[in-house]
Amino acid sequence: MHGGGDNQEFWLGDDNGGRPVFGETTRNVLDNMIKEGICDPVIVVTPTFYSPVEGKEITEGDYMGIGDSAILSVGSDLKQVLKDLLAQLVDEESSFISVYYGEDVTREDAEEFGSYIQEKSPECEMDITFGGQPIYYYVMSVE
Repeated sequence: MHGGGDNQEFWLGDDNGGRPVFGETTRNVLDNMIKEGICDPVIVVTPTFYSPVEGKEITEGDYMGIGDSAILSVGSDLKQVLKDLLAQLVDEESSFISVYYGEDVTREDAEEFGSYIQEKSPECEMDITFGGQPIYYYVMSVE
């Protein structure tokens, strides 16, 4: 089951620690779809965000810095996750860093990150552009 986030209790449960849940609604929709012949009986599998992924402990509200093929950085502080990610992406062969910041990032925060990049990687050219992406705070490319 792919939702907009949260956990199994939110989508299928009746108690999510006092937070809203869709458990009854989700079950009713599925039951009615099966009853009406719209879908076959199914087993619903939901992700849990409270377990290690690729050796990284990820909990609700954490930010993830993802490289080409792995999660490189995880934490509750977006700025620190970005710094850790940058440290793992930039090497002695790097020459250009492109950063696109999303709709939920202020220009000031993006410029602050740009200053950090210039301080830590002065040998690299850099471009920071408003990308406006709705999901990802930052998309970064290191060449």
